[in-house]
Amino acid sequence: MIEFGGRGGDAFTLDAVSQDGVVVLLNPHGEDCTLRFPLKVGDSMLISAATDDGNKQACTVSLVSIFNASTGLFSYSCADQSLSDKPRCPPSQ
Repeated sequence: MIEFGGRGGDAFTLDAVSQDGVVVLLNPHGEDCTLRFPLKVGDSMLISAATDDGNKQACTVSLVSIFNASTGLFSYSCADQSLSDKPRCPPSQ
């Protein structure tokens, strides 16, 4: 599990890896769900992170390549801004 910004950011892990991409499991910080979606090499996702002093950041995480059909290499860049406060998890039924 990769957690961005310690306790104040989103966390994600890989559910599956293939030659063209991965399936990401994303746990949005402060919400009670796991989002599952494909990410192909060259594609990006936007996640929330927090700095050590608690400031929120929006980070773009990109899948750069796949090694041995089992490991994903990612790059990221962050900006000092927070994502929308709108929940990313679907409403509970």
